[in-house]
Amino acid sequence: MTAASCADCHTPTDSRGQPLPGMDFAGGFELRNPSGFRVVTANITPDADSGIGQWTSEQFVEKFKAMETPDTHELTRDEQRQNSVMPWRDYAGMTRDDLGAIYAYLRSLKPVVHRVNHFPDAAPAH
Repeated sequence: MTAASCADCHTPTDSRGQPLPGMDFAGGFELRNPSGFRVVTANITPDADSGIGQWTSEQFVEKFKAMETPDTHELTRDEQRQNSVMPWRDYAGMTRDDLGAIYAYLRSLKPVVHRVNHFPDAAPAH
């Protein structure tokens, strides 16, 4: 899938920036959010335990559509630690059909078991 550039961020790479073989769309690519905290991309393969294998098309589409209306509240320090770099609002403007097509494509991929810690800098749970 190149139209939405999913693989660019959701495929882990080696130290030279080359995609890891067999890990397409399996997440684990580390980025920094605007506050400087590490964010690790999600596994978006259809693996039922570590990917989106248990998501329905409706759940997938709604995850994006929920971001159509900007939330302007200021994030607390703990919220900043778990602030994704996913451009949700950009994709939220897509049609439900287009988002559904992305979901259908992702469901056609080979499932890859790959658990990731999405927010390694998050404050520990109390």
